[in-house]
Amino acid sequence: MIIGITGMPGSGKTEVSKDLEAEGFVCIEMGKVVYEMMKERKLKITPESVPVFATNIRKRRGKAFIAKEITKRIRGKAYGSKIAIIGIRSPHEIEYFRRKLGEFTVIGVVAPKRTRFERLKRRSRRDDPMEISGFEFREKKEKGYGIIKAIAEADYIITNTGNRTQLRGDIIHVIESICK
Repeated sequence: MIIGITGMPGSGKTEVSKDLEAEGFVCIEMGKVVYEMMKERKLKITPESVPVFATNIRKRRGKAFIAKEITKRIRGKAYGSKIAIIGIRSPHEIEYFRRKLGEFTVIGVVAPKRTRFERLKRRSRRDDPMEISGFEFREKKEKGYGIIKAIAEADYIITNTGNRTQLRGDIIHVIESICK
């Protein structure tokens, strides 16, 4: 089973990936591929540089370029039968995965904008914005990739406004539904 997770920054994709790992999934984060490409080029990873680099690489190499890189990795390693691709940004990536990987289910994770911003500030990852202006910049970049359309194409939507226990229950329920 190969599933994809999409959602705006701070919606809870990382927490969902933890729950999926607990259920035996190998999680592959699309953002880490971008970080690796930036490190190879000795580029600094900042809240501003990551979305600019990701936008430019997609413009130069195609809107599904990151999906192609992930697919190569999946085919190059023995991951087992349960794989989750975390951080899908566009309908082009969904289309590519469905075409190349066969049966592919997408789960969208959604949460209110203010909640997402507060989560990013608490998380404090090196590419997370600490100010609302940086958050707005990142939102604009994500929307430019087509993430709103990707979420709309999801087979399942999880609204992440509750606690961790509720989120875990929701993801397990969706996985059970997919398996039926």
